[in-house]
Amino acid sequence: MVDDKNLLSISQFAKLRGVTTETLRHYDRIGLLSPFYIDPETGYRYYSVLQYEQLGTIKELRSLDFSLDEIKDFFEQRSVEHSLEILKTHRDKVHEELVKLKAEEEAMDQKIRFIRSLPPHSKNMQPKIKREPERYYITNDVITDSEEGLGYSYSALESKLISEVSPILASDRMGVIPEFNEDDMSVCNRWTAFIFLKNKTKKCRTFAGGTYASIFSNTWPHIKKPFEVLKEYVKRNNYRITGRPLIFFVIDITIAAANEFTFCIQVPVSKN
Repeated sequence: MVDDKNLLSISQFAKLRGVTTETLRHYDRIGLLSPFYIDPETGYRYYSVLQYEQLGTIKELRSLDFSLDEIKDFFEQRSVEHSLEILKTHRDKVHEELVKLKAEEEAMDQKIRFIRSLPPHSKNMQPKIKREPERYYITNDVITDSEEGLGYSYSALESKLISEVSPILASDRMGVIPEFNEDDMSVCNRWTAFIFLKNKTKKCRTFAGGTYASIFSNTWPHIKKPFEVLKEYVKRNNYRITGRPLIFFVIDITIAAANEFTFCIQVPVSKN
């Protein structure tokens, strides 16, 4: 063995820097930090105290989430200029990740606020009149009479929202424009799917802003009873329906069990 008081056994060196001996063996295997001396007879590994700072730098770079390959590059071409370039490049990656994480945090905050704002079941079948702003939506004009058909329509529409972070989960953006039986306007036979947009686009369509009568219900796809209750409420309060109804899903299967599924029917109205 080399006669040097400055050599430390692998266990001593690991303890000194707060790492495991297996970590040091791994660093040796990948060529990142090799022992200063290996006893040819015993195979024991020894490190120089001069390697103390190198291991410390490795630990600090790891704490900054540098990969082992990035750390190898850091040491192989070490210079002030190269170190600056590596740190700037990694900082840019961290910034991009922070922007992404911030967008995810904001999206989750919105979803939490939305769920907390949901009306209790006791509010079902209680109509009200409210003002709505102009709202924008997309649709593919595909008329369907089945849940499967709606599913396909929504899949096609959602593909246009890929730039958004989690656009549908815990939101009330999905809905249908119902078509009614001409002989019985309270019976919905078929629907056209739509998705509300957050902002106006060139190809979007518009639900006009104005006064709407609305009602919540959990009877989907059966809307006859809530629609009849809504029509009676409109008539009783001296309003009249001035346009086609729209239905959007307030609580759907993205966040709830089937027995919690809730939708809202809205119809534009004006005073008689």
